[in-house]
Amino acid sequence: MGRRGGTGGPAGRSRRREAGPAHLVATVTGSHEDRPVVAVIGELDAAQVPHLHATLLAALDSSSGLDLDLSAVSVCDRAVLHLLLAVHRRAVAEGKPFVLTGSSRAVRLVARPAHAGHLLDVPGHAGVMRG
Repeated sequence: MGRRGGTGGPAGRSRRREAGPAHLVATVTGSHEDRPVVAVIGELDAAQVPHLHATLLAALDSSSGLDLDLSAVSVCDRAVLHLLLAVHRRAVAEGKPFVLTGSSRAVRLVARPAHAGHLLDVPGHAGVMRG
């Protein structure tokens, strides 16, 4: 299943965990305003979503919120929208911010036909998913 390396913690250190069976890595790259920053790299599809969902909820549960960077996602399908909405609902229920700090073209292309592009706006570019 997943594997961890590194020690996590302060900026400059990272904790890396393979989020799914193939081609997806979620890395806690540091923190911003006491929230972990999770960078997702690779292919995000329905097969990887359950593993990534668990990773994101664990990060959210152990912090005051969550920043998510999807700018290095090379492939994604509509399952990512359900993932983002589920994590956003959880953050709202707990009164915590969920901030999308980056989204790739692949992610935006999936969101656009579903009229969910506003969910993928990035701070400084007119959008934040806030709890």
